[in-house]
Amino acid sequence: MLSGSGLALVGSMVAATLAFAMGLVWLSDRSQKAVGWIAMALALGGIAAALSAAPDVVPSLRSGLIADIAIALCLGVMWHGFAVFEHRQPKLWATLGGALLWCVLAFVPTLVGHHTPLVVMQAAMVTAYAWAVAAGLIHGGREEPLPARWAAATLMIFHGGLALMRIPMTYFYDVSPQDFAVEDSLFALEGTLFAACVAIAMLALATQRASARYRKAAETDSLTGIANRHMFMRHVDPMVRRATDKGVLILLDLDHFKVINDMYGHVQGDLALIAFADTIKGEVSEPDQLGRIEGKQFALFMPDVTLDIGIHVAEYLRRKTEAVRLDINDMRIPLTMSAGVAAVADTGPDLDALRAAAEIALRDSKSGGRNRVTPFSKVLKVRELARKGGLKAVS
Repeated sequence: MLSGSGLALVGSMVAATLAFAMGLVWLSDRSQKAVGWIAMALALGGIAAALSAAPDVVPSLRSGLIADIAIALCLGVMWHGFAVFEHRQPKLWATLGGALLWCVLAFVPTLVGHHTPLVVMQAAMVTAYAWAVAAGLIHGGREEPLPARWAAATLMIFHGGLALMRIPMTYFYDVSPQDFAVEDSLFALEGTLFAACVAIAMLALATQRASARYRKAAETDSLTGIANRHMFMRHVDPMVRRATDKGVLILLDLDHFKVINDMYGHVQGDLALIAFADTIKGEVSEPDQLGRIEGKQFALFMPDVTLDIGIHVAEYLRRKTEAVRLDINDMRIPLTMSAGVAAVADTGPDLDALRAAAEIALRDSKSGGRNRVTPFSKVLKVRELARKGGLKAVS
């Protein structure tokens, strides 16, 4: 088995290699600031390991002091990197606090030359930083549940717990200098593996976040922030297929949108769409699905309601929209919307048929003067067929 110095030297080379690789990743995408901080932490860890492998390199200072300070800096910078990943604003004193505290305590006369208290302080520092990173990862998982979060948090908890074990081992067991050497070798090996895992964890987190953002961009309407047509259809189609006597689709269309666009410009038209979408979005909750399926047309599918409830919901949304005012050139322009409502119970569990029925009802709302809610019925279907020439006479 390699000695503690040998393992520390191997660890320094591993950390330096990982720091170089992470640095290249950061240089290729400067927006990945957390990756850059972890590269810096690994570089500091490599320096600490190299100094631990050759404690006589700086004979003018106490043996190992610079290495211990570098370890404390490495821990603080690692915590800083994960805090940046969580979009927090880490405090400089928290990043440098461990290293500064070590600088002070290392020169306390009662601690000079005593291995045990210094090991205990270092173990406590490792645990504090590692568990602080784990807490941040777990807390951030509530809003951004990336799979790698839980693996990274587990790694930090394990590493901190392992470091904490050194305290009772140091105080309550009669450890000889030879045993200290074996212990240092084992912890040097664990530190090397930990450095590799930290690099992998940060790269996995960054990759998963980027993937989630690309996926969201592909599935979300960029203007309004709700599901686009593709995403809406993909979610709603299986829900409609499973439906029996419940399930309602509401098509909502912003009235006079072309007039707003033509009179006030596309920017104001976009603001009208955003205000309209926000009004609807604020009233939608799971498991209902909302999406923008065309320029000014939105769709709301409610799987657990019947037609009469769907009509009441559409009417409520119409009144909410009617209360919205768009501020344009010191004028307050009212918004209104028309809606068509169709139920699975009338069309069967087929999304195309359900949407066609809702479109028939929506056209009736538009032709009837706008700012109305119209439910689909067989009478409307007959009228639509007659309009298209499918029937010669309409009663």
